[in-house]
Amino acid sequence: MIARNLGVAYLPAHELVSKPHEEILRRIDAVTAAGAVNNTNAVAAALGGARKGQIAPTAQLRSSAGR
Repeated sequence: MIARNLGVAYLPAHELVSKPHEEILRRIDAVTAAGAVNNTNAVAAALGGARKGQIAPTAQLRSSAGR
């Protein structure tokens, strides 16, 4: 859900590494544009560092509120 809110589909890191580097850069840009660079949940969701469904939306909201 967090990845979707950033405008990307969730992909686990082991799948993301096989994508063109432009896809990885697009995801980094999405996190940056959302002002979520310091939000570990958003970064993990965009770059595949979390298992799908591992981060609850409420955890994301708490993390964003603490920025």
